[in-house]
Amino acid sequence: MPKVFISYSSKDKEFVEHLTNKLKKDNIDYWLDEKDLNIGDVLIEEISAGIMKSEYVAIIISENSNKSNWVKKELSIAINREVNEGKKVVLPIIIHDCPFPDSVADKLAANFKDKSKYENEYKRLLKAMNIVANTKELSYDSKNEPAQVPGEYVNLADTFEDIKIIGIDKSKISKNDDGTFNIYFKLSDEQNPTWVEIFDDEARFPKVSLYRYSWIEGQYAVAKCPLDEIEMQLNGLKINLQGTNAKFREALIHHDSRQRKKHAEKKEEESKKDLLFDSLDFG
Repeated sequence: MPKVFISYSSKDKEFVEHLTNKLKKDNIDYWLDEKDLNIGDVLIEEISAGIMKSEYVAIIISENSNKSNWVKKELSIAINREVNEGKKVVLPIIIHDCPFPDSVADKLAANFKDKSKYENEYKRLLKAMNIVANTKELSYDSKNEPAQVPGEYVNLADTFEDIKIIGIDKSKISKNDDGTFNIYFKLSDEQNPTWVEIFDDEARFPKVSLYRYSWIEGQYAVAKCPLDEIEMQLNGLKINLQGTNAKFREALIHHDSRQRKKHAEKKEEESKKDLLFDSLDFG
């Protein structure tokens, strides 16, 4: 399970306590100053070590943190690490209407400003750390289900093939007003609604630094980027697809488990009815 460093202003302590209580409940390790710092510690050394030893750094963005010199220092260390390692480290979490720090201005953030959407954003935050809090309830079109053999249940997970990129549709490429292009990558198969939802979650918090947001349009994954970034976006998109396929297969496995149980219960019920009917004496 990954560890996350929490960078925040002490004036936002109430939000942080709520967040860390949720993390503890989900058995997710975290670094927090009041938990991990001891009397006599050299602050900058311990904080730097905490950032380097944590897989992710969650930056709580607020009016208060924007004024905090310590948060600025922590963010600077985390961004440098992200650039040096070439992978996602910094996870912005916004809790107030306020400007983003310049160093994370192009990153998508978990939006905790609306308390009514807290649970949804929390799940998105966990997904950014490749943690599934609760397996999605599978939405599966019956027309795509494999034919079921009487008396048996065919697992959907066994029939699912990973969705891959098979090319670019050059005829659909369009240029945007900002000079970027919408690049249409053709996918190998039709996408299930749950698969698309998982893909959107993966794209919202990409695992590769500098990877731009992408989305699904019919049989295409669309990436908005300059032409000289196509190869980088393609590589990021492949990683996105790997994560999406893995999580969708996990959803299928849970779906199969529930369906097998229902199938067994139905089969047992039918067997009991048959025994009952066969035992009747019509003489």
